[in-house]
Amino acid sequence: MLDKKIKNDLLDLKNKIADLLITMPQFDETLDNMEKYGGSFVVQLSKLFRVADPNNKRKLFEAFIEYLEEYQPANWEKKGKK
Repeated sequence: MLDKKIKNDLLDLKNKIADLLITMPQFDETLDNMEKYGGSFVVQLSKLFRVADPNNKRKLFEAFIEYLEEYQPANWEKKGKK
């Protein structure tokens, strides 16, 4: 039962990422941007995303989606920060 819930959580997370048009390499680049350019909170948040299990990653995603949008590679290229 737990394995099925984890698989569903992963699928849900992948769907949300797809909604933002972020591929998995772009998601990693987004976290890299957060670590490189963010303030202390955003830097720690990027580290949490990297170590979170699927359920906690989903919670982080839902709670802090604005940071993921802000630090997407495409948004940073437009601002000339990359």
